[in-house]
Amino acid sequence: MQHIAIPFEVDNNELRRSFISEIVPLVISELSDHTVPRWGQMTARQMVEHLIWTFAISVGKIKVPCDYSEEKLKKMKLFLLSNKAMPHEFKLPVLGKRPPKLVYHDLFEARDVLNKSIERFYTYYKNNPEAKHIHPVFGESGFKEWQYVHFKHCYHHLSQFGLIEEAVI
Repeated sequence: MQHIAIPFEVDNNELRRSFISEIVPLVISELSDHTVPRWGQMTARQMVEHLIWTFAISVGKIKVPCDYSEEKLKKMKLFLLSNKAMPHEFKLPVLGKRPPKLVYHDLFEARDVLNKSIERFYTYYKNNPEAKHIHPVFGESGFKEWQYVHFKHCYHHLSQFGLIEEAVI
């Protein structure tokens, strides 16, 4: 498996969009059921389905609560909008301790659904530029914030499975 070096520059609009819409589908295609993560307990298929779930939240297909206090939410938003990567064992309280049950027939179907979910994300916000949906950690988020979420989240999991490396600039 060939590693692609990608800089971690969440503030770079062009990089953020190309990473989410082009790089993610490209490198996800290299995953197999036998790809072992560098850390964490998710399988490749669980990770892809987890990404699908997050894209579904970002366009309002799935509703989740954010139970953080205003003070904690402000800190989390500052982190989201910073150029800091997600820590390896970043946990979403809404998920509990185990990944959700698998939904799709196999990894191939899940990869296809992920690609469609990414396309849907950009189409949705093109048609609904003012839309906002609740993220379980970052609270109410619009298009820009969801792009930050997806960049950081996908970067985190693609790194987890050795599909990308951080480029040194």
